Amino acid sequence: MVFVHRLALAILVSVALPACGPWGPLGVIPGGPLAGSAAEVPAAEACGDEVLLAALETRGRWFRHSITLFCFAHDGVLYVPSRNGGTKRWTRNALADPHVRLEIEGKLHVGSLVRVTEMPRGAAHTFLRKVSGVEVEDAQFLLDPPAEGEDRTDLWVFRFEEEAG
Repeated sequence: MVFVHRLALAILVSVALPACGPWGPLGVIPGGPLAGSAAEVPAAEACGDEVLLAALETRGRWFRHSITLFCFAHDGVLYVPSRNGGTKRWTRNALADPHVRLEIEGKLHVGSLVRVTEMPRGAAHTFLRKVSGVEVEDAQFLLDPPAEGEDRTDLWVFRFEEEAG
């Protein structure tokens, strides 16, 4: 019986602890509030070609929720994509409350997320070049939901709009 209580406590701590402290996500494991110092450069500039991942903190109903995700900048605008966006907690949080914090290389950027349904020309090329090194000039994001039986994921893309500070 003691073992069951200890196991239940360990599970509770492992689930609740990431949501309570300022330690952000640990790789693919979601976390709580982000910690870092204020950024001195715009987020789009900070997320250059050498920076592949960022941490994003959204506001949930009870806790702040942070995750690690890809980011890319195109024409001075920072974007964060989400594969199967309709199934993610962070996308639901961002739609309910768009105010977020983004951590890039230990620096915090405060702003809001706006879901985009049309991407500017060349943005898919920028993303593919950054993430996989592929050079495809006429690439484009397919942001509409996949048709019944279509073999692709539902891609959601958000634009990060940084607060002036």
